[in-house]
Amino acid sequence: MTSSPQRRRGLSLKVKLTGAMLLTIGAIAAIVHVPWVYISRRNVEQMVSQLHKESFQGARIDAASFFDNVLALQHIILSSFENGLITVDEPTAQGQLYLNLLQTNEHLTWVQMGFANGDFLGAQRREDGLYNLDRRQWDGTLGELAAPGSELAAQQAERQRQAIAFLETGDEAVMPGKPDWQVETYDFDEEAAAWQQVDQSQRDEFYYAPVRPFYTAALPTPGENVWTNVYRFKTGNVVGLDAAVTYQDPNNNRIRGVVSISFGLRRISEYLASIRTPAEGLLFILDKEGNLLAASDPNVLADIFESDTEAELMSLADVDNPLLQTVNQALEKHDVVLTELTEMAEFSQSAATTRERYYIAVSPLGRLDWTIGSVTPEDVFLAAVNRNQRRLLLIILVLLGGSVVVLWQISDRILIRAIMSVSDAAAAMENGDRYVPRRLPGGGASAGRHATPWARGDR
Repeated sequence: MTSSPQRRRGLSLKVKLTGAMLLTIGAIAAIVHVPWVYISRRNVEQMVSQLHKESFQGARIDAASFFDNVLALQHIILSSFENGLITVDEPTAQGQLYLNLLQTNEHLTWVQMGFANGDFLGAQRREDGLYNLDRRQWDGTLGELAAPGSELAAQQAERQRQAIAFLETGDEAVMPGKPDWQVETYDFDEEAAAWQQVDQSQRDEFYYAPVRPFYTAALPTPGENVWTNVYRFKTGNVVGLDAAVTYQDPNNNRIRGVVSISFGLRRISEYLASIRTPAEGLLFILDKEGNLLAASDPNVLADIFESDTEAELMSLADVDNPLLQTVNQALEKHDVVLTELTEMAEFSQSAATTRERYYIAVSPLGRLDWTIGSVTPEDVFLAAVNRNQRRLLLIILVLLGGSVVVLWQISDRILIRAIMSVSDAAAAMENGDRYVPRRLPGGGASAGRHATPWARGDR
């Protein structure tokens, strides 16, 4: 009846030894695994920071090149006037120049000139790939500027007064009439490198160039390049902005009109989309008020790029996009003031609903008090790390499971039986018995003992 306590004692010791060995293996695995995960995340964070710096630096360079190119195009137009290559009052050659400049600069929306007498001539890039040459003319000659004191000068002055009154009151009774509005539609034949006119139409709408935002922005500082605020274009209801500069008659220094180059915000978004795919998160641009100007997913701003109703900019907080909502939460959490931002700021933020973690960075763009930002899901960078982490955990679990079986057998056959044999032999000697190991079926020795007495005479 002595075997039952021994078995219970052997089982208890076996479990303890097996557990101790498993804890040792688990601790070694944790010592390897935890630092590896930590170092991997730290390396990813450093890599993300470097990518943000390089991405923003590239965006600044591209933005500077883009804005400088716009100003260079304005200089080409002004130089063409000054050198007599084209004349201000001749629409055909002037219109061809505008079309050519627009066709060779794919991110531009308008190349145009508004005249002091209210006239307008401009080339527009359409969304369907065609181009419109838009001419709105009040007087017999395009951009005709009457001599001071003449009857035409009096008519133009009265037209200006009535136009301003109409815009302020909306009272059509004071409207000075409507210009002759003609639109010619062109397609550019790449093979022939020539323009083909495909349509022509007459339209009927009030328009007076000197009251438009691009004209009023340039007028206070003659000869200086200025940028307008973001506004809605009269044609197409497109939201964008202009670079504008006055053109003055070289003979009498009178302002003949304002040369303007425009681009819609969609063009900026399309440029950002060429840099960042949706799977990699979003690049975006904010103005100093925190309004969203552009995003690498153009659909984010579909409602304000082009609309049948009045288009207005939306603040970052009002944009219905999960990634940008997470950005807004991060900026509010860290009390970021865009107008006070002087260098790149980085954050990590978890989405309020999905709890997915994002890397976020914002930095001054360097032009027009705009801010460029980036939001990227953590999984974009940690997908491989997380995948390897899951594999490693699976391997550890398999090894631990195999170790349980192996250690159980080892502890039973080698450690436990040896310890129990020593213990039983010591007990037998203490009682004056002779210890004889019990043979198990198959030839193995048990940890039991026989109560065989030691014969004193034998010693």
